[in-house]
Amino acid sequence: MREENYRLIGEFLKNSSEILRVNLRRWGKGEYCDIRVWVTLGAGGLFGLYPTKKGITLAVELLPELIRTLEKAQRTIEKNEDPAENRRN
Repeated sequence: MREENYRLIGEFLKNSSEILRVNLRRWGKGEYCDIRVWVTLGAGGLFGLYPTKKGITLAVELLPELIRTLEKAQRTIEKNEDPAENRRN
């Protein structure tokens, strides 16, 4: 996986050694969103950041559904609801 194939949209610290990155990339004729855990290698990140297998890559056409589902999860958390009672109709 070459980093130059990615357009970084955003990232945030997941924990002391992992970063969650959101990238857009083109592959063939499609455009994809890659949400992946990256790790630093070496003391203090001496050897740079590298992607892990932890993450998902999906066609950008699926982003609206993913966003709706994540917003639903956020609302459920905020309301302290049981997610089993709030299944998609």
